[in-house]
Amino acid sequence: MRPKALSLFAGAGGLDIDVTPPRDRHRISFVAEGEWLSKSQDAPPEVVQRLTRKDSTKFRRLHRDLPSLTLRCGETMYHPLEDRYLTPPETARIQGFPDKHEFVGPIRRRTGRVRDLDQHRQVANAVPPPLAKSVAVSVKKPCAYSTRYLGCILGIP
Repeated sequence: MRPKALSLFAGAGGLDIDVTPPRDRHRISFVAEGEWLSKSQDAPPEVVQRLTRKDSTKFRRLHRDLPSLTLRCGETMYHPLEDRYLTPPETARIQGFPDKHEFVGPIRRRTGRVRDLDQHRQVANAVPPPLAKSVAVSVKKPCAYSTRYLGCILGIP
């Protein structure tokens, strides 16, 4: 088994760990910002392999001036400028997690077993915290009203 390429760099939440293998860096180098691998005119057939132009969600590079694409389990987006995957903290920022939030488990793994779910899948499966807060606030108001209303009907102060 080949060792994975690891690099550390300072992110907003401390150190981010990049686990992009050299072979994937090569593949990523053919993808323009905001585009996907199967659309690349410059990628040789051995890099594109069996992808068709319809494979627009696989091997996708984000665009720094556009909203992010939906994070999906099992698919890691590429950094807009660097030839690497987004790190778990970067994907967590896209979802609206605070930088201090920590995910536990392997950074990237090709298994879907829950006990060792990788950090990329944890982020992609998560409800974005700003959305969760918004839903909670909107549900809290009617619940508070209903509780007061029921209390009045039942004679409970």
